[in-house]
Amino acid sequence: FVCTTFIPIVWMFGSSLSEDGRLSFVYYRDIFLTQRYVRVILNSLLLASITTVLSSLAGIPAGFLIAKTNLPLKNVFKISFLIPFIIPSYIVGIAWANLLGRTGFLNTLLSHYTPLSPESISNFMYSLYGASFILSINLFPVVMLMTEYALKNVNPRLEESGLIAGSIFQVVRQITLPLIAPAILSSMMIVFILSLSEFGIPSLLQVNVLTTQIFTQFSAFYNEKAATAIAF
Repeated sequence: FVCTTFIPIVWMFGSSLSEDGRLSFVYYRDIFLTQRYVRVILNSLLLASITTVLSSLAGIPAGFLIAKTNLPLKNVFKISFLIPFIIPSYIVGIAWANLLGRTGFLNTLLSHYTPLSPESISNFMYSLYGASFILSINLFPVVMLMTEYALKNVNPRLEESGLIAGSIFQVVRQITLPLIAPAILSSMMIVFILSLSEFGIPSLLQVNVLTTQIFTQFSAFYNEKAATAIAF
């Protein structure tokens, strides 16, 4: 860990604090003491938060569906739900951009049968909310898998005892959910971090977040120190 992770990161951090051979906090002052990056940081946090909420709304019920029901072809559903997680997020983004873009098939269909205009659908696609929608499709299997495994590890005797005294909804609310809550919160934290560090979807949809700013500093301005400061 020290050799492969700690030393390289500390080296980059130290380099970003040096300017003309002297200690300098100029890049960090630009980020933390001015309003230049406030909107970018808020965009990143909002993207990660919305993605986490949407992933949870899809992943938790999917985990319950796979772990607690006798649904036919349950394993087929599980594999199908995992496909978006296996496919790179950038490819998923391109697919949805083609479908919901100004001339996309779904855009045409929705604008024809709903009051929405093609421009509004396309604007949604190329926005923070469109990026969150695509990322949630890509990342909800994380929540689903951790919810499923947590449910399978719950002692069934606890739930069976609860069913004697109450309904299934009371058992889920008062016994099952409290027992699997740590696993759900952990999965949400993982999704939040993965969304925060995602570059492919925001760059494709032209959403201004921290990762796109880091890439711009590295590739457009060749300013490694500024990019490192933004990353930290």
